Amino acid sequence: MSLTQSDVHYCQSCPSPTAMVPWNGQARCPVCGRLDDAGAIQPLFVVTGASASGKTAVFAPLALALRGQCIAFDIDWLIDPAAALAGNSPIDWPSLRDAWLSVAHAAQA
Repeated sequence: MSLTQSDVHYCQSCPSPTAMVPWNGQARCPVCGRLDDAGAIQPLFVVTGASASGKTAVFAPLALALRGQCIAFDIDWLIDPAAALAGNSPIDWPSLRDAWLSVAHAAQA
């Protein structure tokens, strides 16, 4: 698989989220120069939606239908723990986004 401009891959060496760019069939960080093998990159499909909108109900059959074509996650897998950690405070959305980026990167390894 060669990396195209439509693939998004984030550098795990930089302190802030940095989108890597295609370079000779690999993903290269424009900030630190890290190279990652593009062959590990697969589409990531995250099921999102409002509370009680049916995400959990559709996730299992959708993940089964997409098996082998992409990696699928239910957003509630991290939202529920993030809400529990937040307690009475609002969810820290930038931290939740960063957590999902880390999950996505780990799923590609």
